[in-house]
Amino acid sequence: MNTKSRILISLLLPLVLAAQRPWQQITVPAVREAAANFRTPPREYGAIHWAIWGDELSQARIVREFDQLVACGIYVVNLAPARGMTPKYFSPEHFALMRFAVEEARKRGMKVWLADEGSYPSGFAGGKISQEYPQLTMQGIVADTRVGVAPGQTISLPAPPDTLGALALTQPRTAPGAPPQEGTASVLPILAGQVKWTAPPEGRSEVVFVRHVFRSSPTRYINRADGTYSKDSLYALIDYLNPEATRAFLTTTHEVYQQLFGQEFGKTVLGFFGDEPDYTGFTPWTPKLLDTFRAQKGYDLQPYLPLFFAPKLTEEARRAKADYWDVWSGIFRESFYGVQAEWCAGHSLEYLVHLNHEELMLNLSRGEDLIRNEGDFFRDMRHVQIPGIDNLNQLGPATVNREDPTYSVNNNFPKLIFDSC
Repeated sequence: MNTKSRILISLLLPLVLAAQRPWQQITVPAVREAAANFRTPPREYGAIHWAIWGDELSQARIVREFDQLVACGIYVVNLAPARGMTPKYFSPEHFALMRFAVEEARKRGMKVWLADEGSYPSGFAGGKISQEYPQLTMQGIVADTRVGVAPGQTISLPAPPDTLGALALTQPRTAPGAPPQEGTASVLPILAGQVKWTAPPEGRSEVVFVRHVFRSSPTRYINRADGTYSKDSLYALIDYLNPEATRAFLTTTHEVYQQLFGQEFGKTVLGFFGDEPDYTGFTPWTPKLLDTFRAQKGYDLQPYLPLFFAPKLTEEARRAKADYWDVWSGIFRESFYGVQAEWCAGHSLEYLVHLNHEELMLNLSRGEDLIRNEGDFFRDMRHVQIPGIDNLNQLGPATVNREDPTYSVNNNFPKLIFDSC
């Protein structure tokens, strides 16, 4: 998320007729009716002002800013904390101000969206997930343990904790000036917790252990303990693939707001806004992944996992990796987006979320970024009541970025909202 001022564009289409609010329904009014409402449409349809509340937040500031918005004809606001905001995010004083803001919005006939995080990405609850639910934090599959093996050496090594498989890599020795030869990769058996292997008599070899670990995508939090605004994994995200983790996130965020001003849900408060949930820099894992994979695909994924880290995938490994991506992105849809959308619908709210990298979907050089980090855009948006996009520059005429000639503005960017519904 770019911290500069931005306008969030949300284009609304119905997903499930039974769950629609009147302002979401597609209607075909008469010309006379449309003309009468053109100057002052229902406020739910208005542009959303992103209130990026940094620095000191007070009742006086809220009143002043809301009065300014109303004077400009803006009646929809997204309440979002920002760097330097005091009081501290999720403190009693902060919650008191949020309740005050909703009440002031109600008095003015304004509509409110609630940002669900203390910056971004959504899912770390201002550090509460790491503190209160460490067992539900994000996990990944990594190849972070590598052991070099001398030519002809026989090794016997204990597998590290949570090992999923082992891989032997050998790069043949080549004569000076000769082109490099393609290396070999083979999955090694693990028997009684040990890997035993003899390296070829020539070349460079290593044994790679593939395992699952707790690892989080970077988060940016406005009230870091060290006083900086760094983006790292100090405050871990939830395991997006575990519905219990998503429910823990709801407990620490949505349900607290429900206790404060739940009577305004579906009235003054339209819903919750989520921002850029994704996996960055590693392959997603969740404890039920292997069982879910077998149930959906009919075979065991584990023997193929080490091959995901080979220099070159075999056709069989490539098919297994494609199946894996299909499975984990489907879990992402149900366990993260689906659980939140269901909670919101059950509380007369909508779920509005913007993903990361959607503007790169049609980019030839970087189009895989969204697939790698978030799976399938349209699958992620399946249950979301209101898909969102940002990066307003993507709506302009096609241009070429001078710093990256392969990157051009996506003229089809607005269609992502329509196609996802």
